[in-house]
Amino acid sequence: RSTRKESSAASDVYKRQSVANKISEECTSIEARKIKGLFALLQIKSVAKELGYTDNEIKEFVSSEENKKKLLNDTDIYLLDNKVNINNVKFICLFGQSEIDQETTIGSLLRIKK
Repeated sequence: RSTRKESSAASDVYKRQSVANKISEECTSIEARKIKGLFALLQIKSVAKELGYTDNEIKEFVSSEENKKKLLNDTDIYLLDNKVNINNVKFICLFGQSEIDQETTIGSLLRIKK
Protein backbone atom coordinates (compact mmCIF):
# COMPACT_ATOMS: atom_id res chain seq x y z
CA ARG A 1 0.00 0.00 0.00
CA SER A 2 2.56 2.59 1.01
CA THR A 3 6.26 2.84 1.23
CA ARG A 4 7.75 3.17 4.67
CA LYS A 5 9.37 6.46 3.61
CA GLU A 6 6.08 8.03 2.46
CA SER A 7 4.21 6.84 5.54
CA SER A 8 6.99 8.14 7.79
CA ALA A 9 6.91 11.56 6.09
CA ALA A 10 3.15 11.87 6.67
CA SER A 11 3.61 10.77 10.28
CA ASP A 12 6.36 13.37 10.77
CA VAL A 13 4.10 16.17 9.52
CA TYR A 14 1.34 14.95 11.85
CA LYS A 15 3.77 14.93 14.80
CA ARG A 16 5.02 18.45 14.04
CA GLN A 17 1.42 19.63 13.92
CA SER A 18 0.91 18.06 17.35
CA VAL A 19 4.02 19.77 18.74
CA ALA A 20 2.77 23.15 17.49
CA ASN A 21 -0.62 22.43 19.04
CA LYS A 22 0.95 21.58 22.41
CA ILE A 23 2.99 24.79 22.35
CA SER A 24 -0.08 26.89 21.57
CA GLU A 25 -2.06 25.19 24.35
CA GLU A 26 0.70 25.63 26.96
CA CYS A 27 1.90 29.16 26.12
CA THR A 28 -0.34 32.14 26.68
CA SER A 29 1.95 34.27 24.49
CA ILE A 30 1.78 31.95 21.45
CA GLU A 31 -1.20 30.92 19.37
CA ALA A 32 -1.76 28.47 16.58
CA ARG A 33 -2.17 29.59 12.99
CA LYS A 34 -5.43 27.68 12.65
CA ILE A 35 -5.86 28.02 8.89
CA LYS A 36 -2.28 26.97 8.24
CA GLY A 37 -2.73 24.05 10.63
CA LEU A 38 -5.92 23.01 8.87
CA PHE A 39 -4.13 23.04 5.51
CA ALA A 40 -1.32 20.92 7.00
CA LEU A 41 -3.87 18.37 8.22
CA LEU A 42 -5.59 18.35 4.83
CA GLN A 43 -2.19 17.75 3.22
CA ILE A 44 -1.64 14.75 5.50
CA LYS A 45 -5.06 13.38 4.55
CA SER A 46 -4.25 13.88 0.87
CA VAL A 47 -0.95 12.00 1.24
CA ALA A 48 -2.71 9.18 3.08
CA LYS A 49 -5.28 8.91 0.28
CA GLU A 50 -2.47 8.84 -2.31
CA LEU A 51 -0.94 6.00 -0.31
CA GLY A 52 -4.19 4.07 -0.73
CA TYR A 53 -5.93 4.65 2.58
CA THR A 54 -9.72 5.11 2.49
CA ASP A 55 -11.61 7.94 4.20
CA ASN A 56 -12.86 5.45 6.80
CA GLU A 57 -9.34 4.17 7.54
CA ILE A 58 -8.08 7.74 7.92
CA LYS A 59 -11.01 8.64 10.20
CA GLU A 60 -10.41 5.51 12.30
CA PHE A 61 -6.71 6.34 12.62
CA VAL A 62 -7.34 9.94 13.67
CA SER A 63 -10.10 9.11 16.17
CA SER A 64 -8.37 6.08 17.72
CA GLU A 65 -7.64 6.65 21.42
CA GLU A 66 -4.56 4.46 21.09
CA ASN A 67 -3.22 6.62 18.24
CA LYS A 68 -4.03 9.83 20.16
CA LYS A 69 -2.03 8.56 23.16
CA LYS A 70 0.85 7.53 20.90
CA LEU A 71 0.85 10.97 19.22
CA LEU A 72 0.94 12.74 22.60
CA ASN A 73 3.80 10.49 23.67
CA ASP A 74 5.64 11.11 20.38
CA THR A 75 5.09 14.85 20.87
CA ASP A 76 6.71 14.73 24.31
CA ILE A 77 9.58 12.60 22.97
CA TYR A 78 10.14 15.14 20.18
CA LEU A 79 10.32 17.97 22.73
CA LEU A 80 12.61 15.98 25.03
CA ASP A 81 14.87 15.12 22.07
CA ASN A 82 15.13 18.88 21.50
CA LYS A 83 16.21 19.40 25.12
CA VAL A 84 12.86 20.89 26.22
CA ASN A 85 11.81 20.38 29.83
CA ILE A 86 8.20 19.35 29.19
CA ASN A 87 7.30 19.90 32.84
CA ASN A 88 8.10 23.61 32.65
CA VAL A 89 5.88 25.84 30.52
CA LYS A 90 8.63 28.47 30.27
CA PHE A 91 10.87 26.05 28.36
CA ILE A 92 8.04 24.92 26.08
CA CYS A 93 7.34 28.58 25.27
CA LEU A 94 11.03 29.33 24.67
CA PHE A 95 11.16 26.39 22.26
CA GLY A 96 8.05 27.69 20.49
CA GLN A 97 9.56 31.18 20.22
CA SER A 98 12.75 29.67 18.82
CA GLU A 99 10.78 27.68 16.23
CA ILE A 100 8.97 30.85 15.16
CA ASP A 101 12.23 32.83 14.96
CA GLN A 102 13.93 30.08 12.93
CA GLU A 103 10.91 29.82 10.61
CA THR A 104 10.77 26.04 10.99
CA THR A 105 7.78 23.91 10.00
CA ILE A 106 6.58 23.99 13.60
CA GLY A 107 7.23 27.73 13.81
CA SER A 108 5.20 28.35 10.67
CA LEU A 109 2.18 26.86 12.45
CA LEU A 110 2.51 29.36 15.33
CA ARG A 111 2.49 33.11 15.91
CA ILE A 112 3.07 35.46 18.82
CA LYS A 113 -0.17 36.81 20.26
CA LYS A 114 -0.61 40.54 19.89
